[in-house]
Amino acid sequence: SKDYINFGNHFGQSDEKIFITVCRLVKQKALDRLIKIHSKLIKNGYKHKFYIIGDGPEKENLKSSIEQENVKETFVLLGKKENPYPYIKQADYFCLLSYFEGYGMVLEEAKILNKPIIITDTAAREAIEKYENSKILENTEEGIYKGLKEIIQKPYRNKEFSSNYNNLNRLKDIIDFIGE
Repeated sequence: SKDYINFGNHFGQSDEKIFITVCRLVKQKALDRLIKIHSKLIKNGYKHKFYIIGDGPEKENLKSSIEQENVKETFVLLGKKENPYPYIKQADYFCLLSYFEGYGMVLEEAKILNKPIIITDTAAREAIEKYENSKILENTEEGIYKGLKEIIQKPYRNKEFSSNYNNLNRLKDIIDFIGE
């Protein structure tokens, strides 16, 4: 099994799929919806874990939803991290399953790490259009449930989804954009 760093004692204990999200804990990110979907998947026998990096005004509400759904062991709020990259790198999938989303810089970061990316159908689709190693799920509870269930059952990172995404060109674009 992989050697997981800084994830706490319950990260990567088995071959369960690990999903990670990096976002501000606000309503638009639909984490409350995700907790419900996650709980339903777990109850139906689809073992996996969700880790959320970030902080925000919804933190307490999300904590009580996690408590209510009884998924403390499998849906973990990690809080804000200075450097989220080691976490993203160790996860199996990077997710952004928001109600609505712009062109997220965090998606560029996940692409640089060559992570499979799963998003809901929002404006963020522009960020992954040319990135083969990605999946866009219908932006509904049912659509996300079905999409995640399929991914847990039959992981999609294989030949047909392998990415020939050019990290170096993208890094150069980002550096140019930032003006370093």
